[in-house]
Amino acid sequence: MSNNSLSDMELFAAIVGHGGIRIAADHLSVTRSTLSRRLALMEERLGIRLIERNTRQFQITEAGLIYAKFCKQTAEISKQAEYTLANLRDQPSGLLRLTAPVNYGAAVLQPIVNNFIKAHKHIDVEIELSDAYLDIIDAGIDVALRLGPLNDSDMHARLIHIEKKRLCCSKAYAFVHGLPKNPYQLEDHDCIRYGRGRDELWHFKKQESISFKPKGRIIVNDISANRCAIMGDLGIGWLPGFLCQQEIDNGELVALLDDWIEADLPMYALYPKRDLMPKKVSVFIDFMTQALA
Repeated sequence: MSNNSLSDMELFAAIVGHGGIRIAADHLSVTRSTLSRRLALMEERLGIRLIERNTRQFQITEAGLIYAKFCKQTAEISKQAEYTLANLRDQPSGLLRLTAPVNYGAAVLQPIVNNFIKAHKHIDVEIELSDAYLDIIDAGIDVALRLGPLNDSDMHARLIHIEKKRLCCSKAYAFVHGLPKNPYQLEDHDCIRYGRGRDELWHFKKQESISFKPKGRIIVNDISANRCAIMGDLGIGWLPGFLCQQEIDNGELVALLDDWIEADLPMYALYPKRDLMPKKVSVFIDFMTQALA
């Protein structure tokens, strides 16, 4: 804390503690005239004499003794508060509240949090998984993880990862129907449509850009149901990489047209706008960004 920002009570505690304006001024690295002026303004504001002073004596009044007691307590509390905040700043601690989409939280966030709490012994973590967009402020959330375009203009947002969507089908479907070699051949396949279905377009880009209107017998509006339909041999569909990579690696699912698909599913960390970001928030975002690099 700079000397200019010291409160009147802290200044008075210093004057009394050092037994005079001269010694207190030297200790605080301010001029005697500055300290004398602050004392005079303090007495004027309080409407009572705190110190009787002239060139020969320095005598604390009865009111000054009473006031000095409270000033000393206030100065000690102020120092303790600064010490506590410095610990929070330098060593991340406390409860970190997170929210994320259900599937992303289970597949990606939780394993990262497992490692995070092992690395940061003084941070507790509470996770609320929800596909609804919670009001971060009202819910007391420190960090919200969100996939796709953002609408929260009143939040800070940090891009921590770009996920690649995968077009895939089950091994059994591929065995019966074969595999498309380019987007045009999707016309000959059952496609699992997602969301509104009838208005859906699938986009591909290689040497050219292609927009394809999928056809199929099933439309779903939930990513878990979409995954279930693909795993159930009903056709070809899209999944975010974190929901299908393990199955692709072990051969249950077959990835299609990868060279036509760009990484285009951003993952953002959102957090409330503050003058100072809590240390627990910054270390978690850094940790997660590194984990997904």
